[in-house]
Amino acid sequence: MHNILIVGNITKDIYLRLDNRRNAFELDQNNINWLDLSFDGSTHSFYSRVSIYGGASISLEVFSRFGIDASISGTPASFLEGQFIAKDADTNYRYILCKDEEVTYLSQTEESISRWMQPSTTPSWIYIDRSANLNTKVCNEIESFLDENPGVKLAIFVNAHHGVNMPFIQNLVKRADLVFTDTRLENEPENLVYISSKNIYYADRRISWSLKKRDLVTHLSAHQTIAATILSAIEIGRSPEEALLLARANVVHSKLGNTLNLSTLDQRIADDRYRIEYKQKGNMTPEVVTTTKQLMTPGKGILAADESGGSIHKKFESM
Repeated sequence: MHNILIVGNITKDIYLRLDNRRNAFELDQNNINWLDLSFDGSTHSFYSRVSIYGGASISLEVFSRFGIDASISGTPASFLEGQFIAKDADTNYRYILCKDEEVTYLSQTEESISRWMQPSTTPSWIYIDRSANLNTKVCNEIESFLDENPGVKLAIFVNAHHGVNMPFIQNLVKRADLVFTDTRLENEPENLVYISSKNIYYADRRISWSLKKRDLVTHLSAHQTIAATILSAIEIGRSPEEALLLARANVVHSKLGNTLNLSTLDQRIADDRYRIEYKQKGNMTPEVVTTTKQLMTPGKGILAADESGGSIHKKFESM
């Protein structure tokens, strides 16, 4: 039975689409839009509002749609029949102001520390979500659980919000079976999945991705969707290539609050035009590496002879 325990925070994201016609935006020399929010009693306008759960709920949704039994540690939240059910789970609020495809965030100054609760059943993985807000106590409790349950694997999404250089984070990164990040790490582990704004890198492989139609999907929710999809694919036994293809398909074709299930994703990648690119080792492409390995098998090799074709043919015939 596939089982993933998520450590992270649930957020309630409120998206406000600002009205370009009634707000005075200014464009600076770096093509960044600015809005004067002076506190002088003036009014600013938005033309639509969308409220949806984000944070760890995104990972819970992705895992569930892959048929994986998943839960968020210390919360009664669940994902049933295509719906996220918060029940009485603690929630952090975040306001996302949207202008066309650009966004800015208003987040709580003090976010709740992510809860750790000893699971009633032993999970396959503990996944520390991008939304997690950790401290020494929580990390020590997670490490103690892993010490007592050596068969449980650990995945962690490391970002600047985590406090990358904090000792308790570094300890988890060192023992993690899989590390996700969307920020450059000083010492990159071998088991790293790096998510940039244009590419996903994993196991000497790379695939490009983009959000041409954002549909209110921000880079935060997109990165969480990518990470959860790759971990899901690994858990159910898919190859690194399939994991990357599934992740790209999920982030490109999903809508806010509605990621794709596994069967739909498999159909998507069957016709996927985006190809996996392989990291070169020195100047050797994957094809050269494969050929080299074949030549190194017993009984195989390369014969170098300074002979014409006819001459070498006669010599071989006499052998």
